[in-house]
Amino acid sequence: MRKQSTAPFPGQSLIKTGPPEAIDEFQLITNTFAAEFGRNAGSYVNVLTRSGDNQYHGIAHYTWQGNGLNSLTTQQQRDYNTLRSQGMPDKQALRGARSVIVDNVYGGTLGGPIKKDHTFFFNSLDFDDLRQTVSNVTRDAITQDGVNALMANSSQFTPGTLDFLLKTFPVANVPTNRGQITFKNPADGATNVIVPINVFNRALNNGIPYRTDFWRYLAKVDTKINSKDQLSFRYIIDELNDPGSPAPLAGQEIGQITRNQSFTINDVYAITSNLINESRITYSRRNMRFLENLPRTFIIRDASSLSFPNNNINYPQFRTDNAYELTDNLSLIRGR
Repeated sequence: MRKQSTAPFPGQSLIKTGPPEAIDEFQLITNTFAAEFGRNAGSYVNVLTRSGDNQYHGIAHYTWQGNGLNSLTTQQQRDYNTLRSQGMPDKQALRGARSVIVDNVYGGTLGGPIKKDHTFFFNSLDFDDLRQTVSNVTRDAITQDGVNALMANSSQFTPGTLDFLLKTFPVANVPTNRGQITFKNPADGATNVIVPINVFNRALNNGIPYRTDFWRYLAKVDTKINSKDQLSFRYIIDELNDPGSPAPLAGQEIGQITRNQSFTINDVYAITSNLINESRITYSRRNMRFLENLPRTFIIRDASSLSFPNNNINYPQFRTDNAYELTDNLSLIRGR
């Protein structure tokens, strides 16, 4: 339930999001929306953030979230046993069976008075630095026998085609059957070359490093205009830097840089002891960038197919969203 009062609460305002350590209480609406929350396809979340008071308070926090002490899953144990049976050392087999994850979450908050019993501030800053290795980066690939068969029939290909194919796609290194591609002579339709397809795992011998960085900052100021009227200002900014998880073909990673900003002015006025008006103005801005400039798609089609998966039609991409919101809520409390 959303908190109600016959007078404004110091330092509280209605917002849509906020750092966990800054949240005082929240309301989750999943259906039967009030008029102001209409046209929502899913749920709508309201959050009341903390504020300062007449004393200075703050916290610092750090959390390590890794998997170094976790047990292996059943599938990871099977993979580990398989790699060990192939002669891999214990450590290398473990890295091949399970990714290494190190996630450092840290930050702090600080709040207090700007003017006693009148104006208060609250700040929150947090970071999430994720570091991991990816041990399963796979795609379909031609076996060495298939490469030999293609080379033996290189005269049937347009000059340069076979060289491009063999330079683009690495040879399979995991003996998992994924079918085959059949090349036929276009003159008579007779079968010329059958190319077996297995699996290529780019991270088979060593995990590939992958990292993301996320940070977020919240600043809030609350001031009492008079005994019935309270005004608050809130600014939130967060940014995610993600280079893209490792792709089976090096250089095909699709990363993104996302920055979100939101500024809100909130006024709560107690008209009478049981009639309260809340006015809110919010401006939000999201900027997303996908900076990759990838080569054109290259596909070999048959019963199965190989493709050079990305193309320069979709990337790079840029998007900026601006949202403006003006809300006024008038609450009448009747009875006890």
